[in-house]
Amino acid sequence: MDRYAGFFVSNSKKKVVTIYIANQKEHHKTQTYKEEVLQFFKEYNIDYDESYLWS
Repeated sequence: MDRYAGFFVSNSKKKVVTIYIANQKEHHKTQTYKEEVLQFFKEYNIDYDESYLWS
């Protein structure tokens, strides 16, 4: 993987995030990194300029 993103999460989500990271390779067999990031932004109503995301 040559792309990454960093996010802060609350301590209450630590277990969920740990499980996600452990299963990330399997997860990305069904959803690309780009699809996942755009879904995340949509789900949390995050505005973004796509020209900054995939350069």
